Amino acid sequence: MTAIIGDAEGLVTVICDGCGETRQTTDVLRDEDVVWPSITTLGWTGSPFATGTHRCPQCAQSTASPVPAPAPAVGETADVCDVHDVGADTRVVVLRTDLDLHRVDQVRPALMEAAESGRDVIVDMSDAGVIDSAGLGLLVRAYRCTRRRGAGLSLVAPSRFVMTVLHTMHLDGMFPVFPDEETALAFAAGETAPAFADPSESVRSGAIPMQQSP
Repeated sequence: MTAIIGDAEGLVTVICDGCGETRQTTDVLRDEDVVWPSITTLGWTGSPFATGTHRCPQCAQSTASPVPAPAPAVGETADVCDVHDVGADTRVVVLRTDLDLHRVDQVRPALMEAAESGRDVIVDMSDAGVIDSAGLGLLVRAYRCTRRRGAGLSLVAPSRFVMTVLHTMHLDGMFPVFPDEETALAFAAGETAPAFADPSESVRSGAIPMQQSP
């Protein structure tokens, strides 16, 4: 355990797995597992979960950043995402990695191309368990881009962590969320009403409680 969550004063204590430095910050999410906002506030890096590992800025500098890979083209299966069209009106972007600072530049060209196409965009997040501020910013930008073109953007199977971050940032009501691509496609085709997932539940469980939008 490298983070101690929610003591009596509402603090999170994080411990660097490199040098052992200890820091405290406010427990933003009040969640027993998720500490991403807390370590981000401190400028630390590492796992978004309490079990670590976590590193202070000094120790993180000793870890080399991954070399960015070329962005995938539409229809190309790559390490980061796969893009394919369903009919003339919908484009599906299947993420193959976490949507974080190290990968967002690789995903951005394909996702923004989809958003700018005028089609509805479905982002399959089944394999993207973690999102950070950079990834969240990309999703919001893509969503706004689709809306300007009279289309929409929905999410498929985001993890509990992703839903918690969306809820914390008051964005859980922005993106329609669905358990699978088939359901999302039915929504994009106008066959079902908009639905939003309850962030307290795990979307991956296969039983997603849905709330009809007003």
